Amino acid sequence: MNPPRRRKTTLDAWLNSVVTPIYFLDSRRRIRFYNTGCHQLTGWMAGDVLGKVCDYHTEDEGADRFRGELCPPPSVFEGQGNTVAAYLTHKSGRVIACVQECFPLKNEQDEVEGVLVVLSPLEQPRKPPQPTVAQKWHAELASARQSIRQRYRQSSLVGRSRAMQRVIAQTQLAMNSDAHL
Repeated sequence: MNPPRRRKTTLDAWLNSVVTPIYFLDSRRRIRFYNTGCHQLTGWMAGDVLGKVCDYHTEDEGADRFRGELCPPPSVFEGQGNTVAAYLTHKSGRVIACVQECFPLKNEQDEVEGVLVVLSPLEQPRKPPQPTVAQKWHAELASARQSIRQRYRQSSLVGRSRAMQRVIAQTQLAMNSDAHL
């Protein structure tokens, strides 16, 4: 039993030392691996993301929003490999244009057990592969969410009445919840 554990430790150490940004999500979209290449690219530490779910529907700021940006398209969790454009928010606040190469990892029953994602920053202009309609919609949705997040924040709500203050408090509770629809 010790050799497989040693092998896993060696693989973990090797993947962590690779400068190519790589991360892994399990089938529930929980981030299980995040290497130093990701940290160097984005400024976010492994502790900010490991063990947490990346969710398309987050309206939060900071690490929560960043985890939502890491989430690959739903088709990848259905077993289809995919390459898509991604716009990740660096910890400093600047936006990083990347290409996400998503590889679904399946078990013997052909069920997706996780997704391995390799990030490539777009330093120099290069022509990405022609996006499919689904990829265009995914990028457009991400852009719209980013715009809405900037325009509508909880701090923009106005209300002095007790009822409105309660609505604002309930909104804050819902935003901090891990519950999914």
